[in-house]
Amino acid sequence: GQEISSFEPEIIHVHHGWIIASVIAELDIPYVITLHGTEYYAFKKYKEYQELTLRGIQSAQIIMALTEKEREQAISTYGINPQKITIVKSGTDTNVFRPLEIDKRTLLKSYSVKDVDRPVVFFGGRLTAQKGLDTLLKAAEIYSQENERPITLIAGDGDLREQSEQLAKQLQLDDIYFLGSQDHQQMVLLFNIADVVVAPSRFEPFGLVALEALACGTPVIASNAEGFKQTINDQVGCLIELDDYKALAEKVTTFIRDGYKEQVKHKATAYVKQNFSWARTVSKIESVYEQILEHPTE
Repeated sequence: GQEISSFEPEIIHVHHGWIIASVIAELDIPYVITLHGTEYYAFKKYKEYQELTLRGIQSAQIIMALTEKEREQAISTYGINPQKITIVKSGTDTNVFRPLEIDKRTLLKSYSVKDVDRPVVFFGGRLTAQKGLDTLLKAAEIYSQENERPITLIAGDGDLREQSEQLAKQLQLDDIYFLGSQDHQQMVLLFNIADVVVAPSRFEPFGLVALEALACGTPVIASNAEGFKQTINDQVGCLIELDDYKALAEKVTTFIRDGYKEQVKHKATAYVKQNFSWARTVSKIESVYEQILEHPTE
């Protein structure tokens, strides 16, 4: 509260429709909320916080949702006036995530990868149950035996890392490398050397990793979780059923065998620039701010 008083903002942008918004509601400053999709589950689970959450959400000048489905869900769950909620798709910075000429062998050696000349399947994300890494490992047991013999790189950390490494050992996967957490710069390099990026999440409100991969020109095979339905189409990748590791293995093999990355590289980067560039997202957010500053009491 003191920090806000000394800073004297004209507007506050709150991320996630959760308890922090009810604190902001006590101040005499207009605010907007971006819903990220995950708060819906917390709202259902923690009933003792529902009243505070509703106060925070309903007192905002404007609510931003990432997708049409989330907009509808927010209207019915939180009783929001439909006129107060607008869709602002998230985006990725195409100045950062972009195609680069990378020396694949040198990069792989820097990660102590032995097989530097084989195709690369890449997963990037938190190692949690939500991300469906077990589906990828079961698929890898199948696709790593095919003639193309791709290796699999896994970037990220989380509470299932140890369990995932154990499963990889159990399945006798010698071609899997757990790289740990990677910064943006490293992720750009890894997306670029990958032949295909895999995102088998069980739940994904938006699926930013898919956009980052596509922005680097790499096709994506993702689960048909809601967020990926908004971002992946058959021009730049494909969707598979949740937990269907056999279909995932088959698609990985087909993409690599057909040299699919070379076919869709330019299409993928153009698709992200046109539909999901960060500049476009920022411009939409700015127009929301302007709307509130012109009519602060509405």
